[in-house]
Amino acid sequence: MPRAQKIPKRIEQLGRTRTDPYAWLKDEGPGSERTLETLASPIAEQLRAEMAYAKRILAPGADLEETLFSEMQARSAGDMAAPPMPAGDLLSGTPQGLGRPVYRLESGTGSEVVLDENARAEDRPYYRTTGHQRGGSRWFVWAEDIVGADEFRIVARDLDSGAVRTVVPGGVFGYGGIAATGDAVYWLRRNDRARPDALMRTPLLGGEAKLLYEEDDPAFFLGLKKTAAGGLIVLSAYSPDRTEIWTVDAKTPQAEPQRVVSRSDGERAELFEWQDAPLLLTDRGGAFDQKIVPLRGTLASEPLLPHRPGVPIEMVMPFASALVWLERQDALPVLRILRPSMREAMTMRFDGPAYNLSVPEDQPFDAETIRVRFETPATPPIWYDVNLRDGSRTLVKRATLPGVDPGAYQVERIDIPSTDGASVPVTILRRRGARSGRMEGRAPLLLTGYGAYGLSSEAEFSLPALSLVDRGWTYAIAHVRGGGERGRRWFEDGRRFRKHHSFDDFNAAAHALAASHGADPQRMVAFGLSAGGLLLGGALNQEPGLFAGAIMKVPFVDMLNTMSDADHPLVPLFRPDWGDPLADPEAYDYMASISPYENVKRAPYPPILTTAGLKDDRVAYWEPAKFIAAVRDRSTSGKPAILYLDPEAGHQPDAGSASALREAARFWTFAIRAAAHQF
Repeated sequence: MPRAQKIPKRIEQLGRTRTDPYAWLKDEGPGSERTLETLASPIAEQLRAEMAYAKRILAPGADLEETLFSEMQARSAGDMAAPPMPAGDLLSGTPQGLGRPVYRLESGTGSEVVLDENARAEDRPYYRTTGHQRGGSRWFVWAEDIVGADEFRIVARDLDSGAVRTVVPGGVFGYGGIAATGDAVYWLRRNDRARPDALMRTPLLGGEAKLLYEEDDPAFFLGLKKTAAGGLIVLSAYSPDRTEIWTVDAKTPQAEPQRVVSRSDGERAELFEWQDAPLLLTDRGGAFDQKIVPLRGTLASEPLLPHRPGVPIEMVMPFASALVWLERQDALPVLRILRPSMREAMTMRFDGPAYNLSVPEDQPFDAETIRVRFETPATPPIWYDVNLRDGSRTLVKRATLPGVDPGAYQVERIDIPSTDGASVPVTILRRRGARSGRMEGRAPLLLTGYGAYGLSSEAEFSLPALSLVDRGWTYAIAHVRGGGERGRRWFEDGRRFRKHHSFDDFNAAAHALAASHGADPQRMVAFGLSAGGLLLGGALNQEPGLFAGAIMKVPFVDMLNTMSDADHPLVPLFRPDWGDPLADPEAYDYMASISPYENVKRAPYPPILTTAGLKDDRVAYWEPAKFIAAVRDRSTSGKPAILYLDPEAGHQPDAGSASALREAARFWTFAIRAAAHQF
């Protein structure tokens, strides 16, 4: 087991002093340029030792990992691809047998492929795209990342000639970061701190990029979109609690941005066009779960959709003939449709105790149907077209996977009491007929959760999860506070000075599943990703002996030190969520009391598997590296604490790659061995 050297670093902050023995593991360079060869030699040596150790400890599970991987691959060979979805004359879909989508244009004379991601990704170790859209009648535009460092370039195909050209060679922030018109592409510039800091416009035929707006407050992130009606380019500067919105007339080639919502208004807002008028989804006037109002309205104006506490609005999609939105009722998504002639919106409900409902973006604005995707933990995706006039549904496609019978599985949604009495939803997946009562038998449990930023953990289908459930496991999702499942107040109750509620909820879910729902208390394994890694770190520190194992993917576990780094690309943005330990003594003290790295105790910790991407700028490799070092130093169990480092990876996975299944097989092998107490 590689023991990281302790080199105490004394840190004085707000009249408080702490010592960080593993601060030396941090590299100050940009993640996109980071390699093992460019790191300081002591750091590189430690990371190479970690990689060798991880390989050695995981090696005894190689046969099981290969079995799981082959099993998942065989199932994935079925047809789970989304059916082609029209966006005007543009169709997109993933052909059976291929891992990535193909985009093509349909016309009266035939079909033309404008982007085959499979061909573009060939011979590249990493490939990811976003922002696919038409630029007028002549161009098809997209952004692509070929490195894995979340830095994109913009590429366009000339539909007249078929030629493909790079419009912007790099430095593009790709997530919601491009919007094309007939003659230009608007895009967000990615600065050297991996943040979007400016709105740019570049002619599609070539030419200099023009700066339209520059954001100088690091507490605000930028988002960019073109409205569905196509009339406006919308730039949002947003923090977790405030928004400023600028619009650009998309039909005027040299138009300048105009501010329509000021950050000084102190509201969360998103702008849409419907019925030739701009609308806002906003929390204005105390509407914490949001309402839809006219942009130019006052607080006294009649809202199009009034605020309903406990029923958060999660997305809005305008069509020419109807306004569509997803809201959440009793922690489950519900589709609503409002036509101009209606007094009340139609409500589209779907069956099942727990499910996920999603609406693909970029649907034709003038369509009379909307494509939706329905799934449950037991049911692979089903796509429907919902008629915008009467709400009737037409089945478009059911995903089919070899050897997967949805009827063989059972989905449950239960509510468990947390330590303070809060009712926490938990979604459960198991084999149908599996014994689930307190006295009827015990099954190993994989419990997962997230609980941050108001994001909901969806009850969606997971192909890898079936490989555990088919081996007698129970798979469960704890919808802890800090997420968005029950609306803004559910989020606020697991945010900032209430973050410990997330940890309480997660451990309470584990205890309840063991006490009354058939989980074996000696064979429970926890899983968390990113901020879900913070959840696991906090839960483990509360009760180190509760779980037989923990899997923490790119975990946010060095909370106090990261939030004290003003140069981190996300720290200024997320201070409202976590607090500011550089300026607020109360925030410092609370963070110091819950940060996983600082609170590893002298106790028997279970086997822990963490992962990191060397190029990750969001949750850097040193966070799990330091946490693992602390666990090794203080745990009394002698169980392994592992850092699995990918020297080529960033924070985002390579969509469509078999590497995702390989990673899942590795995780489940670790879980099975941990539950069997083989470490």
